[in-house]
Amino acid sequence: MNSLRSFLNRFCLLLFLGMLGGCAAAQAPLRFEAVAPESEWRIAVFPIENLSGVPAPLKELRSELMEEMRGVGLRTVEASVVDRFMAQHWIRYSGGIDGEDARALRQETGADAVLITNLELYDETYPPKLAFISRLVITGPNPEIFWMDSVSLTGADAPGILGLGLIEDPRQLRMKALGQLSSSLERFLADPESRAGANGLFPGRYAPRFQYKALEVATETRPTITVIPFFNESTRKHAGEIQVLHFVRELVRVGSFSVLEPGVLREKMLNMRVIMQDGISIPYIDLLANTLNVDYLLTGKVFDYQDVTGGGASPKVDYSVQVIEKGTKKVVWTSSSWNRGDDGVYFYDWGRINTASALARLMTRALVRDLASKR
Repeated sequence: MNSLRSFLNRFCLLLFLGMLGGCAAAQAPLRFEAVAPESEWRIAVFPIENLSGVPAPLKELRSELMEEMRGVGLRTVEASVVDRFMAQHWIRYSGGIDGEDARALRQETGADAVLITNLELYDETYPPKLAFISRLVITGPNPEIFWMDSVSLTGADAPGILGLGLIEDPRQLRMKALGQLSSSLERFLADPESRAGANGLFPGRYAPRFQYKALEVATETRPTITVIPFFNESTRKHAGEIQVLHFVRELVRVGSFSVLEPGVLREKMLNMRVIMQDGISIPYIDLLANTLNVDYLLTGKVFDYQDVTGGGASPKVDYSVQVIEKGTKKVVWTSSSWNRGDDGVYFYDWGRINTASALARLMTRALVRDLASKR
């Protein structure tokens, strides 16, 4: 009788513990932390990548950018924490991020996203000129571009009456530019549905001079696209990389495509030892498309990307583009674009474009608008 009672007691105890374990297992998912709203994200700010081709005060620019971000209410990870993370993981390239580093960044620093900024133009001679391209990438194993914008300013953009609007101090101009970038990011995080469309200033004037389209963008799902490095035939250093960023920005902005983070593409190309001589070859295009599992690959050549020093002359931009479809391996888009900053300007310089960055932005915006259109 005692043995039976002991058996029953042990059985009930095991049954009770099993029920507790089952309840705990069933409730385990409830212990996951809730995802913070975008406006409360903690943002890691990478060191600024210099694509201007001239020396620039990159540390000061990064500090000023973080100061402007905090000024509009954005939360940032301390720069020392980000720098220590990059040193520990041997990260020397700050112009992009791959999946492994993005996952580690979230786990080790608590960053919800990373801000990657490229300095495109830096000229302190009068009138000073600046251009930045910046993007916010969500951290984790699958880094995704959440926001992207650019700003290009010169001290002579709005001279006003008697030249009262001229900006002579380079620091004043860069604080204005970084303030505009920070405000753009803050507004977007406060309302992500406010993503702008692809309309721009005088889009017809900056549309491609020649184009062929055999592409129909799917409406039910967003096709994936990656922008392969452009071949640079211009005299401007980094012009190919700069033009890639302009296309990534406009493709993200138009919202019709899912755009691959350039850092992920760069890591894949390095691992596969992809070599570009006069552009990327068809075998490499096929290899990248299958490895990255993207629907389209966009690439091209830059023939001219010319800024001017001082005042008087006009910037010039000239490039060609091709889009290749993964499934058919056919070219479904090809175009040629070339413009000057004074195109269509006849009356007191009204509508004049003062930097190659602003000119490339308008040209690329007009091209992507046509690329993403349903016609």
